[in-house]
Amino acid sequence: MSADYDKRTIAMILGLLFPGAGHILINRVRRGIRIAIAFVTLSYVSGVIISFIVSTIPTLREAPSEILIPLTALGFIPSFALWLFQILDLSKIIRQLPVAAVNQ
Repeated sequence: MSADYDKRTIAMILGLLFPGAGHILINRVRRGIRIAIAFVTLSYVSGVIISFIVSTIPTLREAPSEILIPLTALGFIPSFALWLFQILDLSKIIRQLPVAAVNQ
């Protein structure tokens, strides 16, 4: 197994764990930082919106977890979509890069 393959694999693993980190590893720093900021922002805003909805609607405050868990999951769909997009984008970039470009 070559060092090039290892760096590409590590980039994909980092991308799976935290959006933008894989891009940064393969020297796409601006793109990686933008993705990371967008992911954190979307996640935070989704959490705030869900928290606001649950706290302002009286019937939701006493709602069972069978209702609250799917509601919370729906709120994080934009974050999940960005996570999925960046994984696909990272894999596309890695396939297009020459082997020498990954090691720079």
